[in-house]
Amino acid sequence: MSQSTVLCADEDDADREETVSALSAAGLDAVGVSDVATATSRIEDGDIDCVVTEYAFPDGTGFDLLATVRATTPDTPCLLYTDRDPAVIDTEAFQGVVA
Repeated sequence: MSQSTVLCADEDDADREETVSALSAAGLDAVGVSDVATATSRIEDGDIDCVVTEYAFPDGTGFDLLATVRATTPDTPCLLYTDRDPAVIDTEAFQGVVA
């Protein structure tokens, strides 16, 4: 049985490495990326079993990544996390993407 590959997207190097390390320690093949463009490319290339993403990036948002996942592999589990106040996050355009 092959390992599940988890894409971890976070622009903060230390936070991303901490998450990748924790996922790897749990027996998952974790791949870290620091921006939406690279994450989108990895998602579109396939072989990603789960996406864990921060909300804010200089080149987009975690919602952009989730929209890509839903368009390419809709059954892929996704986790969005952030320390931003939920009141400042515009979720209206992403209602079909995030539960």
